[in-house]
Amino acid sequence: MGGSDLSELLTGYGKMVTIESQVEMLSFESHHVVDSRVESTLN
Repeated sequence: MGGSDLSELLTGYGKMVTIESQVEMLSFESHHVVDSRVESTLN
């Protein structure tokens, strides 16, 4: 296991974490939009 393998592994892990955080932000925003729509429909 060389240093390049380790750096590639860390880079891939960093990309995965970034993608996951982006997905969480997107789902949070969509939930917020849905909530506001539901509230406006109820009112």
